[in-house]
Amino acid sequence: MKKQLPAWLALAIISLMAGLLLALTNALTQDRIAAQGVQAANEARIASLSAAETFEPQALPEKSALSGCYAGLKDGKVVGYVSEISVKGYGGPIAVTAGMDLTGALTGVSVGGDQFKETAGLGAKTKDTAFTGQFIGKQTPLELKKDIDSVAGATISSGAVVSGVNKMGDYMKTLLPGYVSEDTGATNAVETRVVTVKGYGGDIEVGVGLAADGTIASLDVGGPNFAETTGLGEKATEKAFRDQFIGKSGQLRYGEGIDAIAGATITSNAVMDAVNKILANAGSAQPAVPASAQPAAVEPVSTPEPTVEPTPEPTVEPTPEPTAKPTPVPAAETAAMEAPAETVTVKGFASDIDVTVALNEDGTIQSVTVGGANFNETPGLGEKAKDEAFTGQFVGKRGPFKYGEGVDAIAGATVTSDAVLGAINQLVSEGASHV
Repeated sequence: MKKQLPAWLALAIISLMAGLLLALTNALTQDRIAAQGVQAANEARIASLSAAETFEPQALPEKSALSGCYAGLKDGKVVGYVSEISVKGYGGPIAVTAGMDLTGALTGVSVGGDQFKETAGLGAKTKDTAFTGQFIGKQTPLELKKDIDSVAGATISSGAVVSGVNKMGDYMKTLLPGYVSEDTGATNAVETRVVTVKGYGGDIEVGVGLAADGTIASLDVGGPNFAETTGLGEKATEKAFRDQFIGKSGQLRYGEGIDAIAGATITSNAVMDAVNKILANAGSAQPAVPASAQPAAVEPVSTPEPTVEPTPEPTVEPTPEPTAKPTPVPAAETAAMEAPAETVTVKGFASDIDVTVALNEDGTIQSVTVGGANFNETPGLGEKAKDEAFTGQFVGKRGPFKYGEGVDAIAGATVTSDAVLGAINQLVSEGASHV
């Protein structure tokens, strides 16, 4: 009678063999994968600065947002620079490479990376020449929808790329011949104070340099925990936003010489609260203190939707019924949309919401518009239903829709999100027969 191995011993042997095979496979493939990554990165540099024949790595400043920078050489002479950065897109990290010639003009932009997971047919189009070609010949900083056209239905992905290019451009400019710093008023500051406030994505450090007369000489926004939304709240760090505060004093307000960041109410209010707090204490004898020693963060002006608001799971709860039958959009508006469009009014969290949907001939959504004369949803929360970052999720798709299946609800605004979703689904259903 033959003896059989105990079950546990057989299992142990199988596990050991599987582990050895996996280790062997990894050893055989890791060098090839690494080589492919190096080759892809080099091809992106060549595509971004085609005038260069070789690339020489450049040292980056400590805590730089960039992942790499190279001088492009031809016949041993520098003809420009190429930088690399990873930005947060809609589906995950996006690797962006940009080139710049010695005049400061962009020579090319490449988008992709081994972790690129932007939505096919939407955010994935940021890799296409139709999008990246817009950057060539232009100088940073660039603004989405003004200098660069967004990919339809992919505002987040498009904004992430533009933001990354701007950051790389800011740094590469410092390497160009004859560069002069554009920092505004930094030499006029006699004292700098820093506070930490709560933004949309986390803590924001706001540093204000005060001139001798108590006016703002410089403003810095950021900090190690800064995580505001790419392309939206992230703009608080940009010079164009910060410079609005220079030379001002007293208690400041948006709309009075200073504009908030469109689509980033919470971030904008957090920065304004911090600045006003510093200005209010400008006359005190207290010296500036590090952000880590500051008192509790200033609460942003925006008021979140009350915690008593019901938060049903959007995938199982019925969506709110529209309060009115669909009403045709005026002919002039319909013509502008170049597609059949209808509007319904639904009850949101704090107000009536008009939702307009235009359908393509194949039944997919061409555009979604949210608002109306009575729209009054919570700033920074339900108000985001009007933003293209939210409405653009439906563009190019065919309903009915469910949150978590290709479209996301607005965080902290379940009632508003569900109301809009219900209206869109009704319009898609009733409009399909007319397409």
